[in-house]
Amino acid sequence: MTRRRSAALLLIAVLLGGTTVPLFIAPRPPPDAEAPRLTSASSPASVVATTTTAAPPDPPSPPTPTPPPRDPMPACGVATAAQLDRWIDQASAALVWHGHAPITDRAAVHLIIAYESSGNPCAINEWDSNWRAGIPSKGLIQAIDPTFQAWQLPGYPDIYHPVDSIIAGVRYARNRYGSESRVPGVVNVRNGRGYVGY
Repeated sequence: MTRRRSAALLLIAVLLGGTTVPLFIAPRPPPDAEAPRLTSASSPASVVATTTTAAPPDPPSPPTPTPPPRDPMPACGVATAAQLDRWIDQASAALVWHGHAPITDRAAVHLIIAYESSGNPCAINEWDSNWRAGIPSKGLIQAIDPTFQAWQLPGYPDIYHPVDSIIAGVRYARNRYGSESRVPGVVNVRNGRGYVGY
């Protein structure tokens, strides 16, 4: 078949069938040729980046709450007004921390301390019926041991510590009289009469 005839037949086939006939067919590779190998750089798995993200650390635990600070046990002797104010502040903060009302009538607490112990946290009553019964009144507010133990707060266990003494005395006064302002001795003095123990 001549080239002219082949071209004519090809043209006729295109016109009649409406299809295109490839003019060039790529040669097949020889049978012993190996298929191209994928390298690690061109493998499909390498296309997707694999990153390991560590879980975020747990938030730190909140600090364990601790009671408000208090002064160390002072030396025995009559306290100054500034010391008494600080101890009343510390006792009030401890009451609030334990869910009780703060001390609002500070003058009443000052008055009780002045008449009960003259402001000496080491005071011991050695003359009344409690003394004769073997349970003398002790400390800044002058409580007997059973009363102090009943009204102390956790963390404030020392009857001679002024803050612990104020806490127990205020809690006792509130339970028995309604408030520190209504302690009979406080009421009496404020009404021009003599102090009476509580």
